[in-house]
Amino acid sequence: MVVREGMLSGVLDFGELGAGDPATDLAAAWLILPVGKSTRFFDAYSATAASRCRNVT
Repeated sequence: MVVREGMLSGVLDFGELGAGDPATDLAAAWLILPVGKSTRFFDAYSATAASRCRNVT
């Protein structure tokens, strides 16, 4: 995680580098951020409505 001025500004994760699925990037919001706090993350990523709704299992 990259923090700038006390706020999350980036996540570096090469574990799924070859997956080719944007959901891999969005998993950080689903798994790390508190419920209801991911909107800003999704907006910065320009995630589609469909991408925001996907579930990670």
